[in-house]
Amino acid sequence: MHRPDAAEVLDVRAALARLSPRERACIVLRFYDDLTVPAIAERLGLAEGTVKRYLSDASARLATELHTVADWRAEPTTVPVVAPQLKGAVR
Repeated sequence: MHRPDAAEVLDVRAALARLSPRERACIVLRFYDDLTVPAIAERLGLAEGTVKRYLSDASARLATELHTVADWRAEPTTVPVVAPQLKGAVR
């Protein structure tokens, strides 16, 4: 079982805290609660397109801050985020 590095966890928490409240809610519901876009839209009382926009914007910001790549070419119900190999990267 892979256990996340404590520094990485703190980095993710800090990056999440810098998102707008709605972006953060959408990201948390999607990736931590594993809800679909329609389920997030229903829970937050938003249009599905609005949820997709919040997820897209938030994922792009998180990817930049966390030095990862958000890949939106997958199915519309998933948004895999892939960490590139960063040899000698300084954080």
